Amino acid sequence: MTTFVELLLGGLSIGSVYALIALGFVVIFKATEVVNFAHASLLLAGGYVTAVLHDDIGFWPALLVGIAGAATVGAAIEFFVMRRYRGSDHSVLAIVTIGVDILLITELTRRMGTDVLALGDPWGNEVVQIGGITLAQTRI
Repeated sequence: MTTFVELLLGGLSIGSVYALIALGFVVIFKATEVVNFAHASLLLAGGYVTAVLHDDIGFWPALLVGIAGAATVGAAIEFFVMRRYRGSDHSVLAIVTIGVDILLITELTRRMGTDVLALGDPWGNEVVQIGGITLAQTRI
């Protein structure tokens, strides 16, 4: 029974992350009526900035800079790319976001290379035991 509860709580944890990402897609779609295929790339851009800066300035300031960096990249994409196609068919805008996604992924892949970047999260890799249930702190 404890294995079931551990798997259930782990699934709820990762499902919550997926729900937040899906909520981002929904908010963007409701605001613009365009499916933004570059959404995941913008998340990756924020994560990349956080991973690069966390050793120098700490996790929480790096996280704030990563959020601001992703917002800045998103605003720049809106200003320099998306506005040119405003008023076009929604399928054209969706295809443009696919192109933006490819560009962002290519650039981030080029910058990262084969390095594995750690985020330096403050909660570590410890486990918490509550009763007979064992959960990783990252899942809590």
